[in-house]
Amino acid sequence: KNSQDELQPVFGLQQCGYEPVLNAGGNGALDLGGFDPSHYVGTIQWTPVVEPRYWGVHMTAVRLGHLPSSFSSTTRTMMTTTTQLPNLMPENQTTALDESGRARTALDSGTSMAYFDPVTFESILQTLRSTLSDANDLPDSFYDGQACATLDEIDITQWPPLVLEFARDVENGNDDDEGSDTPVVLTIPACRYVELVPPGWCVGNAPDTRADFPHDQPAYSIAIGKAPPNEYALLGQVIFEQYYVAHDMTPGKERMGFAPLAGCSPASYCVDGSASPGVPERIAPHHVGVLLGVGISILTAVRYFRKKWNQRPEYTEILDT
Repeated sequence: KNSQDELQPVFGLQQCGYEPVLNAGGNGALDLGGFDPSHYVGTIQWTPVVEPRYWGVHMTAVRLGHLPSSFSSTTRTMMTTTTQLPNLMPENQTTALDESGRARTALDSGTSMAYFDPVTFESILQTLRSTLSDANDLPDSFYDGQACATLDEIDITQWPPLVLEFARDVENGNDDDEGSDTPVVLTIPACRYVELVPPGWCVGNAPDTRADFPHDQPAYSIAIGKAPPNEYALLGQVIFEQYYVAHDMTPGKERMGFAPLAGCSPASYCVDGSASPGVPERIAPHHVGVLLGVGISILTAVRYFRKKWNQRPEYTEILDT
């Protein structure tokens, strides 16, 4: 644009995964006023924001299941249909808002994990344990995030992806040809929600790891968790390191969009239970500097747009805290 006056109230996040063992990846970009097509693959699929203050969205289903044979490991094509996998969300959690008007799901680029309501999280664990022998053998402390697992204890290539479904935005148009009844579907490979962490990481971050644990070797740590009582789903880097996330702040038409990431270094990608050649699955994104930098950038963008249009006063509390 030739003038800042023409800048649109939109921004996009390209957040590439970081691999500390190889010291690779971790690049990314904040697109202001538009979406750079070199940062994503295909078209952006949109879901309406039901609570703009916290980027609350309407998640309609959480499933566990392997990707269909048509899934492309090269382009990381987004699934647009799902098989008859059971919805692990309780029926009372599938509405967009609760009785007080709070969104049941929010997305946050500054959160490293993905948290689900307690019933959904327990259903995820029960499904994993009933279908995978190694998942059933892991202690509860692993799923609580308080203990690590060795590479011999988990065959991550056999763990199914998480399939998350969101209501499709039909009010403001979409960039694809899917019908209004077709959800926006995100597939999260197991190597995103079970992270490979570098040697020594478990010493300070997983205090219940057994005493004879080989801390001189990489290990696995869970990257999904149970939300506190009376809280809802909060989806963080587990999503953002797999998808380009577009934010549209147009007043009254707020929405979020998703498309598979592009433009990252090879070590950043995590597909079908594996990462790039030579990378043992993936290394955890516990890189506070990247999260802090992205968070500051987002707040700067939000502050700019609110000041320019003066139409988003509800961000005042967030910016002042």
